Amino acid sequence: MDRREEIIDAAVQLFQQKGYANTSMQDIAGAVGLLKGSLYYYLSSKEDLLYEIHERFMQVLSAKAAAREQTPNLSARQRLAGVITDLLEMIRDYRPYVVVFFHEHASVTGPRWSDIHARRKGYEQLVREIVQQGQREGVFRRDLDERIVTFGLFGMCNWSATWLQSGGTLSTEQIAQTFVSLLLDGLTAG
Repeated sequence: MDRREEIIDAAVQLFQQKGYANTSMQDIAGAVGLLKGSLYYYLSSKEDLLYEIHERFMQVLSAKAAAREQTPNLSARQRLAGVITDLLEMIRDYRPYVVVFFHEHASVTGPRWSDIHARRKGYEQLVREIVQQGQREGVFRRDLDERIVTFGLFGMCNWSATWLQSGGTLSTEQIAQTFVSLLLDGLTAG
């Protein structure tokens, strides 16, 4: 692991334990055995760390979505099932990053927040388009507002960050299938 990665991982742990506001750059430097001044060689601010934490899991999520969207002839149901699975796998694999970001996102401001907001809106739009595709094809109910369906999907998946644990009684895949069934059978027309 390179030094920058080590710093980001230490920041995640400290933000999780102490909170963003209560963690100093000195705390982070001490956790990785650097002088505070040396830390600025790798990052310019604590806000940069929070931005990097967000980018860490959003890059993975975006790459998974891009790969899936390249698969020809996927139905809206398959695409939406993929979104749910991706979100839960991301939460499982990057849980500390996700939890820290959900709790501390208001600390990111200015251009960094604009970048984060644009990336998240783009992903949200992709999910809305999948719901709209299913509605056009007659496989999802047309009487449901696609924005609310999208927000419900994100709420259901994102809340799992509070309880989803690796090595639990159900695998992430089993939980994803339950969520897929819960959401999609509620959307299914007929």
